[in-house]
Amino acid sequence: MRKEKPFQFANGSEIAEAIDILSRNTSLMSELLDKQLIGTHLNYAAGRCLTGYEATIDLLIAYAEHLACNHDRVTRSELGPMKNVMNGVNSHGRSIQN
Repeated sequence: MRKEKPFQFANGSEIAEAIDILSRNTSLMSELLDKQLIGTHLNYAAGRCLTGYEATIDLLIAYAEHLACNHDRVTRSELGPMKNVMNGVNSHGRSIQN
């Protein structure tokens, strides 16, 4: 089943559910991408993103959300590079490789 958005939190439990995802100890690439994507959303909302690249970050988020929603239809090798890009965005561009 295809999801419209990668995170569908219940009203009032958004913070607890986000913390649950961020705290997971996982090696599943889909969950690693989820963790980076939540971090990107939080950084973006807090204004802690690469200044002057907001339009590009919007596109990266949209593509990462697409992959996250369709993680059962893509391979680890497709999810991994996007997880790395989101990590780079979250590191304010200091690290695209991680």
